[in-house]
Amino acid sequence: MVKNIGSDLANSEAYGHIFANQNLLDLNFWAKENDERAAKIIQTCHKNKILSKVKPEDILSGNSRLNTILCVEIFNEKHGLDDMFKVIDLPPEPETDESK
Repeated sequence: MVKNIGSDLANSEAYGHIFANQNLLDLNFWAKENDERAAKIIQTCHKNKILSKVKPEDILSGNSRLNTILCVEIFNEKHGLDDMFKVIDLPPEPETDESK
């Protein structure tokens, strides 16, 4: 749970959960140190066309403004809502006496 967007995101675990839910991370992400995880988050952003000027050092510093920028950039590109907008073909409604 993220209560402080600066310090709670500094170890990159919350970013890892975001990317893991969207199947964008490999399994060895969790075994890395904080600096390696932060670098992997930035690499994953670039690989998935999430253009960000935030650096791994910015994540590790716990800068709340830069972490907010990175969160916004991630959710602008990978919001996870794609499945909600699929068109569903519904069967036609049967005719009733009232609709005739």
